[in-house]
Amino acid sequence: LAPFLDCLLSGDAVARLKPDPMPYLLGCERLKLAPRSTLVIGDSDNDVVAGRAAGCRVWCVPYGYRQGRRVESLACDALIEDLSAAARRLEDLR
Repeated sequence: LAPFLDCLLSGDAVARLKPDPMPYLLGCERLKLAPRSTLVIGDSDNDVVAGRAAGCRVWCVPYGYRQGRRVESLACDALIEDLSAAARRLEDLR
């Protein structure tokens, strides 16, 4: 997937992991993007908490690692079916 990515961060790239906003803030910095213009797509409360703390919008998918919590209970901006649905929705927002 590397040819399709402008930035790739793993857990060992930052001193503090989610739910700390550091991973998202570093990603924004490397991409020269303002967090307020950045969208986080996640699957857990850690993604939501970190994204909010970074100042990003947050959408959640109904699959993945949620520590047993229902996706509907996460305080995200939108629930999306999958990444294809996210791409369609973003295209509609253009």
